[in-house]
Amino acid sequence: MADLLEENEWTLGIYQLETSDPVLGGPDGIDNLQAKQLASRTGWLKAQVALLGEGKQPLDATLTALAGLILAGDKLIYATGVDTFATTALSSFIRTLLDDVDAAAALTTLKAAPLDSPALTGIPTAPTANIGTNSQQLATTAFTQAALAALVNSSPAALDTLNELAAAMGNDPNFAATVANSIASKVALSDKAVQLEAEGGTDNTKWMTPLRVFQAIAKAVVQATETVFGWAKVATQALTDAGVDDTTFVTPKKLRWGFVASFTTNGYVAFPSFLGGFILQWGTSPTVSAGGSSAQGLPMAFTTVNLCAVCMAQYSSAPNSGYMISIYGRTLTTLSFYNSNTAVANTACWFAVGK
Repeated sequence: MADLLEENEWTLGIYQLETSDPVLGGPDGIDNLQAKQLASRTGWLKAQVALLGEGKQPLDATLTALAGLILAGDKLIYATGVDTFATTALSSFIRTLLDDVDAAAALTTLKAAPLDSPALTGIPTAPTANIGTNSQQLATTAFTQAALAALVNSSPAALDTLNELAAAMGNDPNFAATVANSIASKVALSDKAVQLEAEGGTDNTKWMTPLRVFQAIAKAVVQATETVFGWAKVATQALTDAGVDDTTFVTPKKLRWGFVASFTTNGYVAFPSFLGGFILQWGTSPTVSAGGSSAQGLPMAFTTVNLCAVCMAQYSSAPNSGYMISIYGRTLTTLSFYNSNTAVANTACWFAVGK
């Protein structure tokens, strides 16, 4: 017994046996035609199924997870874990970026500066390098300020710029040589004058310390006398008043040179202190009412004591014992007068002595 010959083709129709068809077997017999046609269709379908599996990934957990997603417009699939996925919105900006064909187009979309010679705008920032960094790292303004501060190193305000330093050195490009030459022109430390040379005052090549200067002055300046030119101290007031010392000078203040005087109706004469410092004063009292009293200020106030004061009534006619004015009170600055005549007002001339 043999098998029917099968062909891998899709037969367009299946033959229907008729009642008039004879019974005829064999490869081409009418009784085997339907089975042959169905077998060809089965072979063709098997081949098509085999073609479907060629180059395809076998079904696994990843494909199963992807198949379970519900997709819609403007959605993007992304992994959330192993064989787990989700979707997110796909914005128009991202779609535009995905359409860019190269990095240059993407930088244009992002409005970003190119990596090669970028022209940055706004206030771009960068990490601040440590002081002393010497590399191709960007130097921020903070790094620059710190470097300048380290260079200035707390210099005073008058010397914290190159211009100020140059001005301090006299704008001399050869400052070191100038200083060296200046130092070379100075006298040596060993050329110090000794006391004998300082007091002699003839050596013009030696330098002197403050002590040597003092010794030279002390040698040249001596006590002044009537015959020797020199120095003398100012006398104290006590020495001036005593009139014994002959080694000091008397100033005008100590001497009160001459007499201080005011020769007026109410006046005074003040003697120098070395003559006792007495003050003589005189004047005319104000009109004292009959039986009354009156006070008058002294032309010069006494400083220590009002020693004595006397007065005499001024007569407008022939002397009369009834014109009696007396001084009943005196201070360093005033005199007080009393008129014992109860009928007539009068004035008096007065004289006072004090210091």
